[in-house]
Amino acid sequence: MIAHDISINAADCKLYPGDPQTKIISLQSIEKGDSCNLSAVNMCLHAGTHIDAPLHFIKNGKGIMDIGLAPFIGECTVISVKENITGKFIEEHITPRMDRVLFRTEGEFYLDRTGAYALVDTKIQLVGIDAMSIAADFDEAVTHIKLLQNGIYILEGLNLKGIRDGNYMLFAPPINIGNTEAAPCRALLIEKESGIEPLPVFNKRRLSV
Repeated sequence: MIAHDISINAADCKLYPGDPQTKIISLQSIEKGDSCNLSAVNMCLHAGTHIDAPLHFIKNGKGIMDIGLAPFIGECTVISVKENITGKFIEEHITPRMDRVLFRTEGEFYLDRTGAYALVDTKIQLVGIDAMSIAADFDEAVTHIKLLQNGIYILEGLNLKGIRDGNYMLFAPPINIGNTEAAPCRALLIEKESGIEPLPVFNKRRLSV
């Protein structure tokens, strides 16, 4: 099999306007005579590749520790888009067999509220995008709330350069950092090593992690 790392470097990436810069702080250094290297990190939980939980936009919504791991591990489809992702686009490209979908937009496009409403009807578990946010800045709340209220989790800040459209296995669980509204993750796409053909569409099945 081939594993594609589709994460971005959280310490050196574009940030959502107003979010703090990620800082790695050296606490101990072998070069300075300490017995080991020891570091701390100060970062926004939405820097780099990360998962949004319902608590991000919904008062008393589920946090990262409440939602389990199953939505972030399993069958996944990558789809390139050349326009904003509307309800019409979802109806034409997303099938009931898809559990998780990642949109490759090259940072140019976003999911609008009509697309979010249409995704709810597909019963999909997770939607991801290669941008800092799934939604345009003027439509953040409506789009996020519609998805998160209906059990669709959001994977943002992906690196999908060089990834072909097709079917893969996704492994992108959030780190165990407490019951927060978001958490970083190391996202991987897995495909068979047979001429690097994308995986065929799987039979729908659910994990119970």
